[in-house]
Amino acid sequence: MRRSSAPTPTRAAAPAFTVSPADYRLLEEVGYGANAVVYRAEFIPTGRTVAVKCLDLDRVNSNLVSSSGNFIASSLDS
Repeated sequence: MRRSSAPTPTRAAAPAFTVSPADYRLLEEVGYGANAVVYRAEFIPTGRTVAVKCLDLDRVNSNLVSSSGNFIASSLDS
């Protein structure tokens, strides 16, 4: 049995993004929710357009505390 000499397709490596805020330029708001805002942004090192989600940590923590309190109260009622 002969093997084909055709090259095996390879996957492109996932782009390496950083967590440094200095590497991103926020361009415009594209959406929001209860705990976050999503922006269209430029990843400056490569010039690629990306989406950046900015969490409001005070609101997230407040919602977690509130939710856990509701869960505890409802489980005690059962």
